[in-house]
Amino acid sequence: MAGRLPFRDFELEYPPLSLIAFVLPSLVVAAEAPIADWTFAFEVLLVACAALMLLATWVTLGRLGVSEARRAAAVLLVGASPLLLGSVVLSRFDLVPAALVGLAMAAASTGRLRLSGGVLALAVGVKLYPAFLVVPLLILAWRSVGRREAIAVAAVTALTLFVTSVPFLLADPAGMLGPLLHQLDRPLQVESLGAAVLLVAHHLTGLAIVIETSFGSQNIVSEPAPLLRTVTGLAQIVVVLAIWAWFARGRATLGRFTRTVAATLTAVIAFDHAISPQYMVWLVPVIPLVPGRRGIVAMGGLAAALALTHGWFPTRYFELIGLQDATLPWLLLARDVVLVGMVGVLMAPRALVRIGSDAWARLTGSTTRARLVGWLPGPAATMVLLVGASALLRLLWLDTPAGALIFDETYYVNAARVILGIPLPEGAPYLDAAPLLDPNTEHPPLGKGIIALSMALLGDGAMGWRLPSVIAGCVAIVATHGIVRAAGGGAWLAVLAAAFLALDPLSFIHGRVGVLDGLMVACLLIGAWLALRDRWVLAGVVLAAAVLIKITAVFGILAIVGAVLLRPGIPRHERLARAALIGPLRLVGTFAVVALGGLWLLDLQLTTFRDPLHHIAHMLTYGFALRDRFSVDPISSSPLDWLLGRGQIDYLVVNENLLVEGEVVGSQPLVLFRALIGPVLLGGATLAIPYAWWRARRRADPLAAWGLVWVTALYVPFLLLWALAGRISYLYYALPVIPGLAVLLAVLLCRARLPRIVAITCLVVAVVVFVAVFPIRQLP
Repeated sequence: MAGRLPFRDFELEYPPLSLIAFVLPSLVVAAEAPIADWTFAFEVLLVACAALMLLATWVTLGRLGVSEARRAAAVLLVGASPLLLGSVVLSRFDLVPAALVGLAMAAASTGRLRLSGGVLALAVGVKLYPAFLVVPLLILAWRSVGRREAIAVAAVTALTLFVTSVPFLLADPAGMLGPLLHQLDRPLQVESLGAAVLLVAHHLTGLAIVIETSFGSQNIVSEPAPLLRTVTGLAQIVVVLAIWAWFARGRATLGRFTRTVAATLTAVIAFDHAISPQYMVWLVPVIPLVPGRRGIVAMGGLAAALALTHGWFPTRYFELIGLQDATLPWLLLARDVVLVGMVGVLMAPRALVRIGSDAWARLTGSTTRARLVGWLPGPAATMVLLVGASALLRLLWLDTPAGALIFDETYYVNAARVILGIPLPEGAPYLDAAPLLDPNTEHPPLGKGIIALSMALLGDGAMGWRLPSVIAGCVAIVATHGIVRAAGGGAWLAVLAAAFLALDPLSFIHGRVGVLDGLMVACLLIGAWLALRDRWVLAGVVLAAAVLIKITAVFGILAIVGAVLLRPGIPRHERLARAALIGPLRLVGTFAVVALGGLWLLDLQLTTFRDPLHHIAHMLTYGFALRDRFSVDPISSSPLDWLLGRGQIDYLVVNENLLVEGEVVGSQPLVLFRALIGPVLLGGATLAIPYAWWRARRRADPLAAWGLVWVTALYVPFLLLWALAGRISYLYYALPVIPGLAVLLAVLLCRARLPRIVAITCLVVAVVVFVAVFPIRQLP
């Protein structure tokens, strides 16, 4: 800042304490350091704030006296929220005031109302919205302790706000009103409730709307936007005042206080004339604190709102404001309606809640369940339906776009063409390669041989390129189910794990494009399934096939052998006994013989390598040479990025020109293959992994232990290669980890005694995300 003060020396649209979020990272990063270093420090600060918010949630829920299952569900939602909402969480500073709000709620729950007021004042100094929570806090102090306490809380709050603002008040008193005036003057922002109605009307009826950029956002300025802005603004004031009046007239209990705070913030956002994506962060520290059934329903609504917001921001935001995709306004309207519905749920009269609870009890009662069992499919039939639906969705529009290769298909399909002697198109890789030999020697030949065989049988087209991946993707789902059952998991737990894998966007994409990774993962999972059933020789053969597709499959061998050697509940001397090691030794021996022999035979037919050792040395040399390219490779990402839901890759974007009187005025995407790990899996991992660790140690759960070992063995090597050797990495390297995450999340949801609605919500959110990123954006 070089001694400059906000408002006097430069404009600032936020309160002055917001600068803390930007100044603190600068204190640990040299001024001449690249911007990436400052960004990393900024994200570390936000992660620390998220951890504080998580801790505050745990403390407040403990004071509320909720059950352990309810407490765990709330912590799961808070931990998963950054991944449900997406990268906006770490690119905006809203986690800072959200953490302060969480700490203020924790202080209030322990009876430290004055401390709560001081912390809330600091939050207001960072961003204005916590000011709406001061009134409920004063009501709580007045009704629970007395008028003098309320005055003391108000004094502490005002004094804290004044002291932290003194330097800026002295510099420019009028400028301090800038952030407030900025918010009041903003037009109807495109993501607000009124704007969502106009955008849907535009696509349904052709209503003309004008969108312009001002106040740092995109806003609708054409009629009837100003009228809708006024209507929603009045609704916001009326609803918030009604919520405060309700709290003031009733008992000042902690449960009613947390409910009032949650309803207030939800109403402020739902009826505001601007709802930026990061506003969703405001709800994370307060919605999980609402006790009772209405709190559980509100948590489900919050999870849905976060996921729906992620459906268009940031990757599809410009499609929304460009009016290019008619489905996006419906996602936006659904999110805004969910927010309004959450206000209704939080403030519904007790009689309505009782009616709803009674209806829910009848719906989920034993008699109803008995009737449902008669016509609902059992776990076996559900599994068949799941695999059938997954296969159908992979096969649908498999040739779209016609004749185009997707992402790394340009290497593997053209390598298969060379193997088959098919002429390559102009500009394709390997154009000068020797025919009938595999030119893609950085990987073993088996994967390209499988694609070539499919092309020989089905032709040089989409079905020939991609059918092996479709089959492999379905096999992976079945194998995951088999692994859960073989490791002692129940039938429905196995179906749930398979469903999470089937709904994962990254796994789905690799289950319908002609690349190697899906083939490798299917072989790894079959090998793990066979090993769990003590079919050691067959497991070794299948795992050798995995390595002959892609050499990184060797980490799967470590996972399978490690799972055997680290079985919980068995003394170490028994695990290492000769009898117990015979099976794994058979697996490793079979794997070594088949892998080396298979590579030798494949090389004799498809490459010019004299022996497998030379080919292995070539692959390792090539792999380790891919380093230090983060600054020039736009699709690379570190393994740490994967944990944060980043590193997404657009495998293919096809644009259609928009013509007006024969002139091109714009374009819109027809097909968008976006590879990302499902936010439900990533978010659930924040609680599923520590729970699995506890369950493996305390309950000797073999399935939890298997999932932990699998995830560790297939993730940590890439992390070490990136951190120690500077090896470049890509998001799809995490593909083998996803089945392990699916299993761990299913273990958490089925064995941690969480409310059933939590599992249902996770599945619903996974479906919403799956639909939002389905690769075919418009039906051909």
